[in-house]
Amino acid sequence: MLHEIQIAIIGNGNVGTYLYNQFHQAGLKPIWYSRTASEKTKAISQLFENDVAVDLLLLCVSDDAIAEVSKSIKAFDGMIAHLSGAQSIEAIARHHRRRAVFYPLMSIKKDLVLAAGRIPFCLEAKNNEDMKLLESLTSHLGAQSYQVNSDQRTYLHLAAVLSHNFGNHLYHKAQEVIEEQGLDFKMLLPLLENAIQKLYDKPAFELQTGPAVRHDQKTIEKHLSLLNDNMSRDIYKLLTQSIQNSHDKKL
Repeated sequence: MLHEIQIAIIGNGNVGTYLYNQFHQAGLKPIWYSRTASEKTKAISQLFENDVAVDLLLLCVSDDAIAEVSKSIKAFDGMIAHLSGAQSIEAIARHHRRRAVFYPLMSIKKDLVLAAGRIPFCLEAKNNEDMKLLESLTSHLGAQSYQVNSDQRTYLHLAAVLSHNFGNHLYHKAQEVIEEQGLDFKMLLPLLENAIQKLYDKPAFELQTGPAVRHDQKTIEKHLSLLNDNMSRDIYKLLTQSIQNSHDKKL
């Protein structure tokens, strides 16, 4: 059945490029559109050209462009979905009856080698039949899907920013510290990999270690003295206080 549906992708950025390649590898044949035609994509103005019926149209555009692009597309019989973690399903123009969300919970670059089957997809649709189609598509990619409404997805996106984006910035700060001493940041990777692996079995709260949770003030003061800028010291102090506040409540 899935091989018979016509998928259209709008956007040749990171997510659009990645999904286009993944769909092709899964034996599907999406039509690829962008704002202007290129070697691989057609122009949006060619959408529905020659009465081509589109069953699922994926808006792989920036959050700010979802409303504008969806408004510019005439109403059609198929489903239209955006891929944003931060935007409501209502960001899609109201003249589209079958609005949906097909959100891959992953930081995606064009050259991402991770198979789509390793990515959780968060789905939302206006009716059960459309949800079933999105679930079938996700399953065809070998991936796991979750029904997540717009309010839940907003919090999920916040959690992703806190854990991934902010976490990556802390990796950057750690990299600066260790490389200033002529050491290799890769020395820390087994520690970080082990920390992630443990999260499959236990909540992060139970896994907290370090001088903050031990109230090891001597080590904390030593670390603060080694940081050479006020912003880094403020981050260290704030995270230390947050850890202590969280764990002291449980005592």
